[in-house]
Amino acid sequence: MNREEIKKYIYKKYKIESVSLWEDTPDYIVFRNNKKKWFAIIMDVPYNKVYRSSNKNHKIDIMNVKSEPDFIISIKNTNGFAPAYHMNKKHWISIEISKVSEDKIKNLIDMSFGIVDKNNN
Repeated sequence: MNREEIKKYIYKKYKIESVSLWEDTPDYIVFRNNKKKWFAIIMDVPYNKVYRSSNKNHKIDIMNVKSEPDFIISIKNTNGFAPAYHMNKKHWISIEISKVSEDKIKNLIDMSFGIVDKNNN
């Protein structure tokens, strides 16, 4: 899956458009529910900012989603997943979107949307 496919999936399922909040990083796009609470963000960041033990610095697309802390502990060091870049690592996880299956990405988006929506009613 790529960022455009993710945008289409979120729009089709939730009727939510992405928004770019920062002029200096227009490729960082945020998805917010109707109460303006974030449930996903896609960013292009240097590889070594996500995978700290690496010296590679080419940019990769990642998506951060909200999740349950126990799930994050169980998945954060598997292929395509890392502790959340630039977010609370207890409640968010980073997904290297080119390395994770479409079904898993969709499930994680849906889980994140549900968590955010449930916590903000």
